[in-house]
Amino acid sequence: MRRISSRAIVLKDKEILLMKRFKMGLEYYTLPGGSVEPGESLENAAIREVAEETSLVVGSPHLVFVEDAAQPFGQQNIFLCSYISGEPHLPETSEEAFWSTPGKNTYEPTWFPQADLKGIPFVSPLLKEAIIMALKHGFPKKPYHFSVKHSERLS
Repeated sequence: MRRISSRAIVLKDKEILLMKRFKMGLEYYTLPGGSVEPGESLENAAIREVAEETSLVVGSPHLVFVEDAAQPFGQQNIFLCSYISGEPHLPETSEEAFWSTPGKNTYEPTWFPQADLKGIPFVSPLLKEAIIMALKHGFPKKPYHFSVKHSERLS
């Protein structure tokens, strides 16, 4: 079955909310998000995932990108969400905290300078470039769709 996920772009004071990951010796960044639960809307999944992974409250999700990737990634629905409140930290009760093992597999939600986005390893280089272009020229009103091969993503 094809995996359907929702992710969120959250901006605040010229920073972007990212998940810093260390997995199997590889350090990279990604957007907070995850699988859509049965019966859940894509928009609500993005809001829920941000809260579960970062403790932030966000709202007003607007679908800006859809990335179709090879399994196990499937379809990634990326929403631009408004920041409402909170400071990013990984809740102790989160699934990510359960799987986090120092030195092997870590999750760290952080505000990251938008201006430095180009120079970091990102799970999906095409998505990173789309975000950089949108930050420079504005986010699309209708979702921009693109496809990514498994070899074009970090694991």
